[in-house]
Amino acid sequence: MDPIIIILPIVLVAFIIAIGVPLTLTLKKLFWRPQEKIPGFETRQARVNGLFRPEEVAEVFHIFEECWNKKIEKRNLKPVFDKINIFWKNEPIDLGQEYTVNGKTFSKATGLTRTKKDVDVWVYNTKRIQENGQNKIVPKDREEIKISSTALAHELIHIVLWQVEGDPDADHEGNFYTGWTKEHTDVEIETNKRLKEKGL
Repeated sequence: MDPIIIILPIVLVAFIIAIGVPLTLTLKKLFWRPQEKIPGFETRQARVNGLFRPEEVAEVFHIFEECWNKKIEKRNLKPVFDKINIFWKNEPIDLGQEYTVNGKTFSKATGLTRTKKDVDVWVYNTKRIQENGQNKIVPKDREEIKISSTALAHELIHIVLWQVEGDPDADHEGNFYTGWTKEHTDVEIETNKRLKEKGL
């Protein structure tokens, strides 16, 4: 039997595996939608370590919309929220160049609005403690991790600006992009303050 006839199927299978696996992972990353639905919305989330309950996210949406209507303009934000996919992540990572609220650059992001509908939010699930005179990083207890301490409210502002105004305004109150004002920062602060008051 001709060796080419034997080798050709093996090479073909190896090629399909080599191309197929990365392609499958890429397509999954591009089109996969989390399955957990937020009550009252079409929004979906993918949780890590059991964080955060769908009801908590729904409460963020309600409070955020009230703060937005009070400080920015009267607007029904449900159509915006209905399009969102929230991906909770473990511990913030270095994304290169990000912006503080006043437009200065830094590298460690706690949230990222990737598209008009996809939001990544990192959760600080560890803490530093002193033990025997040394700093030690340990996991937080579940009750210590609050949704008000995450960047979710912040990322919602980017999403609303992107869907409504056409630009997410990456540098916030900085001068490079336009859209984000002090009032938008106030929406974030007020939303998280009210969530804290509810123990969330």
